[in-house]
Amino acid sequence: MRYSIMFFLITVSAYTQDCNEKNWKDYFDRGNMNGCELPSINLSGINLSGVEMVGINLKGANLRWSNLSGSNLKWADLSMADLTGSTLVNTDFTQATLKKINLEGSNLRKAIFAGTILTDANLKFADLRSSNLYWVHLTNSEFFKADLQGVISGNIEGVPKSFPANWVIKYGTLINEEWGSSNPPDKVLLNE
Repeated sequence: MRYSIMFFLITVSAYTQDCNEKNWKDYFDRGNMNGCELPSINLSGINLSGVEMVGINLKGANLRWSNLSGSNLKWADLSMADLTGSTLVNTDFTQATLKKINLEGSNLRKAIFAGTILTDANLKFADLRSSNLYWVHLTNSEFFKADLQGVISGNIEGVPKSFPANWVIKYGTLINEEWGSSNPPDKVLLNE
């Protein structure tokens, strides 16, 4: 029992830092921004690729045109953050809170949204190819003209406000009705 408590305390302290708007660059330079408190900060156009940001608070932050590819944002709060046009390839948003986030036109290829809250999110024109949307909450989210080809999904909760043409949720899974799955059928090109 004593060892379990000690392990828990060490684990919690690993994600608790005194990282804020005044000193975040010190943590960024070390590649570890876990648990930073940065609500409403302006990080527009910054390259944050590959940075550990587990449990970070970026609520209402301006991250327009930023690069967060390969970053770990598990359990992060990015509610009402603006990531318009950002690059988020292979970014892990597992169990993050992304309520009212703006991801319009962002590159989210192979991003992981497992267990993420994406309610009232703007994903218009977003590239979500091969992303993991398993067990996400999508109530009132907008996917107008988003690229959903190859998404991995299941147990989706909520009803989005909009989808690209031919896309629906059936039995908790995203499906292109024309293809019968999230992947297009192989096309054989003859005489072309």
